[in-house]
Amino acid sequence: MRPWIIGAALIAVAAVVAFGPRLTARRTEDGRHERLRTLRAAQSLPACPMGDALDAFLNRVPAGQASGSLWVAACREQPLPAGRVIVVADNRAGFAACREQLTHQSKAACSLEEALAFLADATRARSIARVKLSDSAGHPVIWVTSRPLAWGDSLVREHRFYLILVVSGLAACWLMAVTARHARSTYGQCRAMRVAGGRNVPRWPEFWLLFLLPAYAHSLPVDYRDEYEERLESEGEAQAGRWYRKMVYTSSRDLIGMRVRRLLRGARRSVR
Repeated sequence: MRPWIIGAALIAVAAVVAFGPRLTARRTEDGRHERLRTLRAAQSLPACPMGDALDAFLNRVPAGQASGSLWVAACREQPLPAGRVIVVADNRAGFAACREQLTHQSKAACSLEEALAFLADATRARSIARVKLSDSAGHPVIWVTSRPLAWGDSLVREHRFYLILVVSGLAACWLMAVTARHARSTYGQCRAMRVAGGRNVPRWPEFWLLFLLPAYAHSLPVDYRDEYEERLESEGEAQAGRWYRKMVYTSSRDLIGMRVRRLLRGARRSVR
């Protein structure tokens, strides 16, 4: 294969691995949100607690649900009580201080209005997501995912990892197919030549030797064959066969290293 074709293929694969996961991750998140918009919350939902109690409550919801749905309705925010003075706090510290001051007050109540964090734990690669949507009556309902999922950059990294696995698998399959075709052709030629002479080395060890053999090391099977024929005359077929299998096994690591080094050198030249 020409070097410029290899270089173009490597550049194309690098571009797909770099930018493809961002596109697939965005489409995955859009699909998750679209599924949420099609759901309807049940009428009998518990009231949402406030403050730290809300986080603890939402963390318990997925564990207590056996639903196959991606999203689970956790609770419904209740309207503010009528006939009482409502003190609204925008942070949890102010909400806690308000409740402490109004502990014995019957005509006043505290309310917390804070933005709901989308992720329960943003430091983890997979986390429970929480979304607040209004129901048909206009009351906010908090939905949570039924299991921890990857979002944002974590989802991009996850998709990139799977894409690299797929690309690596396809490249390995292609290399094995090319190598197997070459080994099969060479193997057939070698067997045909030796059938006429009446001497054949062990079949499968020879095939794997030719499978791993680089194109510039074709003298190795010839050397092994000559040594095998000499041992066949002096030691017998069993001993000669064991020697041949041992040599193929011990040579495999070096042959694999030679193939890998040649592949890396070709890739560097094509990139330049």
